[in-house]
Amino acid sequence: MAISLYDRCVDGDSMISDDGCRINRVAARAIRDILAVAEVDGPVDLRDLSTVIKGSVDDVILNEIITRRLTVKKNRGDRNQDPPREWSGHDLLGLPTAPFNVNKI
Repeated sequence: MAISLYDRCVDGDSMISDDGCRINRVAARAIRDILAVAEVDGPVDLRDLSTVIKGSVDDVILNEIITRRLTVKKNRGDRNQDPPREWSGHDLLGLPTAPFNVNKI
């Protein structure tokens, strides 16, 4: 079963879960790092940067959805038992970085 990022109520309300909060903090830090890299040579238009980042997020998520759909499972009963993906050692700009550890946040 997938990790729930929102706690849902029977009345239709929802509230971000602890896991969702942790992931949000990791994403916010990553975006602050991207902003710092983008503004090395001077300020950038933040609306343009927002559009670029949203597009990047969409690309990553859609690619992951397609990859998960097309990946052949050895045993259909063990759908959530895939080995963790290896960290590539590079950030979005191809620069070497350390992997994020969401458990340390």
